Amino acid sequence: PCVCLRTAATDFANNFWKCSADDGSVEGGEEGRRHHCCIDEFDIALREGKCLCFDSCILQLVSFPRTNRGYSSEVPSDVSFFSRRTCEAPFGVVTVVGSDLGIRFVMFANDAHPKPVENLLISDSEIHDSVNDAITQLEEYFNGSRQEFDLPLDLRGTEFQVAAWRALADIPYGHTASYGQQAASIGRPKAVRAIGGANGRNPVAIVLPCHRIVGADGSLTGFGGGIAVKKWLLDHEQAVLHNTTSNRA
Repeated sequence: PCVCLRTAATDFANNFWKCSADDGSVEGGEEGRRHHCCIDEFDIALREGKCLCFDSCILQLVSFPRTNRGYSSEVPSDVSFFSRRTCEAPFGVVTVVGSDLGIRFVMFANDAHPKPVENLLISDSEIHDSVNDAITQLEEYFNGSRQEFDLPLDLRGTEFQVAAWRALADIPYGHTASYGQQAASIGRPKAVRAIGGANGRNPVAIVLPCHRIVGADGSLTGFGGGIAVKKWLLDHEQAVLHNTTSNRA
């Protein structure tokens, strides 16, 4: 028999991993968290009217890669180690983790969605060029001399998550967009809730500017670094644009 993806996925997760897909809460420890982002994509399938058989649905859940709150902890075979550096932002410490493949994480000190760095072999002394470049560009961003980033990114996530993250780069500096606009930009206009979930797990904050996503009414919504940091980033960009315009006048 054929049932909707959401029903199959939610029943399976609730029975075996105790993972709630409706309000974003997670129960049942790591095994529940590890399948939570998968539920978001099943929800998309339901909203778009797609339907698969239960067996197929179970297969996708069981074969979904191990994650920590939606982040892949996979270490590519061609990466021997990662490196890490920090920079002081006006609102606190920002940490960058990357390898020869590019930047894996840009993290806040009190990130609402901690990244699984404990699964990576990280050096704090032998630093990759990608990490040094990221620190330089972040410092330029904070002092107002940089509005766009030019960095290689090592994004690990589902196809939907990566598409959502990359779409963030299309939002111009100093501007904002809604979750609905972001969803529409990747051809998934009904996936607004799942877009919010993907943004919450954005692995490279600031570089991929999820802080520029706001509510449909323009209100500041959830952000991994906290609402105060989100407000600072948006105010900072507006101030830089204002100063740039004033200098040209």
